[in-house]
Amino acid sequence: MKTLKWFATLMMAAVLSAGALNARDVSDYLKELEKAPEPEAGKEYYLRYCIWYENDAHNTTNYTRGDMAPANTKVTLLELSGKRMTIRISTTGATVKIDNAEKFTRKNMKMIARNMLSPTEVSIGKKFADSIRNGELRLGMTKEEAIMARGWPPAHKTSSLTRDTWTYWSSRFVTQAVVFKDGKLDAGRGIN
Repeated sequence: MKTLKWFATLMMAAVLSAGALNARDVSDYLKELEKAPEPEAGKEYYLRYCIWYENDAHNTTNYTRGDMAPANTKVTLLELSGKRMTIRISTTGATVKIDNAEKFTRKNMKMIARNMLSPTEVSIGKKFADSIRNGELRLGMTKEEAIMARGWPPAHKTSSLTRDTWTYWSSRFVTQAVVFKDGKLDAGRGIN
């Protein structure tokens, strides 16, 4: 039991150090990650953030290409291994293989699964609900709302969510920097 508790503490420390907010910025959204159980194959979950996939594959850098499954989409976790996770999206029936680009995410697949999958629906505020469901960033969003809309920015360019500039990838060669001021999205190419 001590080993299990130690492991859980170690995993949470890794999650928090690999791109979490500092204590003054943590919302209920991120606090949920602290107490979330490790996802298990065969169970249903909800997406914590929007994901895009092409040819039934999703890369953890979360390029905005292909089909999109919005935050709170119900999914079934079919497989979770060291390098791959497979989910079935309830709304479309699509089976999506998720490969971890660990050199970019700096997280292992279990951490990716925990960040992506929630046992309950994520609470989305009314102000930006439509934008979040459409995977669109909007000026004035909190960092948590930006994560719900766009996912976690790859850690190799955004080493900590406490930073005010995050870099997202639209495709393999196109990036988008977004800037936060006082915890709110303040600037970014193509963001209204």
